[in-house]
Amino acid sequence: MLQKKTKIVCTLGPASSGMETILAMLKAGMDVGRINFSHGTYEANSALLRNVRGAACALGKSVAVIQDLQGPRVRTSNIPKGGLTLRPGEIVTLSLASLSPSQKKNQEKLKVFQVTYKKLDQDLSRGKIILIDDGLFKLKVLYARKKEIKCRVLSGGILTTGRGMNFPGSSLGLSAITAKDRKDLEYGVKLGVDFVALSFVQSAKDILDLRRLIKFYENRLNPRTKIIAKIEKEEALNNLGEIIEASDGIMVARGDLGIETDPARLPLAQKKIISQCLVAGKPVIVATQMLDSMQENPRPTRAEISDVANSVIDHADAVMLSNETATGKYPVEAVEFMARTCIETERSRYDDIIYPSRPGNNDLSPVPALSQAACLLAASLRAKVILVTTRSGFSVRAITSHRPNNSLVAALTSSPNVYRELALCWGARPYLAQQFSDIESLIGYGLAQI
Repeated sequence: MLQKKTKIVCTLGPASSGMETILAMLKAGMDVGRINFSHGTYEANSALLRNVRGAACALGKSVAVIQDLQGPRVRTSNIPKGGLTLRPGEIVTLSLASLSPSQKKNQEKLKVFQVTYKKLDQDLSRGKIILIDDGLFKLKVLYARKKEIKCRVLSGGILTTGRGMNFPGSSLGLSAITAKDRKDLEYGVKLGVDFVALSFVQSAKDILDLRRLIKFYENRLNPRTKIIAKIEKEEALNNLGEIIEASDGIMVARGDLGIETDPARLPLAQKKIISQCLVAGKPVIVATQMLDSMQENPRPTRAEISDVANSVIDHADAVMLSNETATGKYPVEAVEFMARTCIETERSRYDDIIYPSRPGNNDLSPVPALSQAACLLAASLRAKVILVTTRSGFSVRAITSHRPNNSLVAALTSSPNVYRELALCWGARPYLAQQFSDIESLIGYGLAQI
């Protein structure tokens, strides 16, 4: 089987918690495990990490683990078990305080429910739109005053408690890092995750705040745990450059991004984010509903396969599976289909970067300049391998950002952390090496591993 260059991130959950399933997913093409801390207990999530580490060790494969923090999600609350029926044209009240006994008794008649963010009235104004449950419900704000918000229902249905809420065009005064996130982060850092994904990032400040916390929890000046910024808000798109610079990687979180912004702009936003990450040499993941139908079906739709292929053509470092592998019926098959699609697309000319037209930042400092020269030389010689030694992973990311189409990037490192981190890097095949006293011995070891 051909070596896949685009990496696959798999969300772990009840459908993929066992060692045998994780082993099968790794063999099928999984490179990174994602643990969503919105769900599961600490005990269950730590068991997932142990199984990933154990399976990776058994196969001798570099595998990274991402801890995904929940972030400041606003949800519906205190809705009766049978749900609340909202019809287009009706007036509904969002209460920021506890419901009175009368309101609870007549909740269906009064069309009132609570929300979890108690200062929402300060951030919304007349005419703003509220979307609930991935946009299935659409409300228009009539007015927002202390402790309540009146809205007109534009599209409705039966609303239940715990549904996520989005506020396109409105900037909420919520911190990107909640009290739950702080607790989860401390646990994840001590557990030894490789990356932390931060939800609802709006600016570089959110990343810097998270990095300070990681430094504190790791109790070291140069923190080991790396940060992935999830781009899912309009503010993040507006501040994309500074967020990429402050982060160690980016996730195109298309679920919320397609709700917070005009969904018709989503494909172009994806291309813009990937392009800027490519120039910066930062890994970028494309996520959400890539093979969504495989939660229930053994085969993906044609549109889903095309979505994966187009992300490869866009030059994403990684593509991600969410519910497909966390709770779906066919987790291993989903990885197999995604891997096959990546390989077939990579074999084509459509994902090739043609020199010297690659977009760049004209950085002539030594590592970027040498990296570009190495890729040009490898292309000219049709070299099968570019052998790179690295302590931090920087030189490997610099080379792979040029997407050498026909060359394997063999990355030798003595750092177990870097060995795992490079599992997220396009085209890199990491090898854990000992320290060598001379370059000839190091090269000899590297060639023997390939």
